[in-house]
Amino acid sequence: MRVRSLIPCVAGLGLVLAGCSSGSDDVEPTVAATPSVASAEPSVVEDEVILIDGCGAYYEFDLVRSTVASGTEDLTRKQKRELLREYRALADGMVTDIEASVAAGDLPERSLDNAVRIQANLDKAARKRGTDGISAAQSERIDKSSQRIEAQCEAAGDLVPQENLDARTPAP
Repeated sequence: MRVRSLIPCVAGLGLVLAGCSSGSDDVEPTVAATPSVASAEPSVVEDEVILIDGCGAYYEFDLVRSTVASGTEDLTRKQKRELLREYRALADGMVTDIEASVAAGDLPERSLDNAVRIQANLDKAARKRGTDGISAAQSERIDKSSQRIEAQCEAAGDLVPQENLDARTPAP
């Protein structure tokens, strides 16, 4: 049983090492910012709109939240489980990015509290049932915390993207 679990790890490690060792020697190494440094600083777009990375992560999470809220009855059980995995992964990333934004002073501490609350509610969901495993009470708590984070992002100057607003309105 252990051999089966080691084979993909060894194969993946081989691919990573092969990718690192191949290439020409005359290419100069580039210096990349670490994720914690990059996510702690707000990005500035050409038209002077400030984008806070924690809010960007929240808005990505919000798109999936809108999908779940609009109903997932037409999805298969496997698709619902995959959607819950994506939902939880986005929540985890959102917590990390909001934590960096709070540390940088871009967002208030309450936004991190709300993100952690969302993450905790998603962790309580029944994984085998996928998005159907999120109870009504958990969904309500997630919605309230999401609304608070959104308000804090808007107060910080990072407005809701049109794509998110479109996802919230039902199709005609």
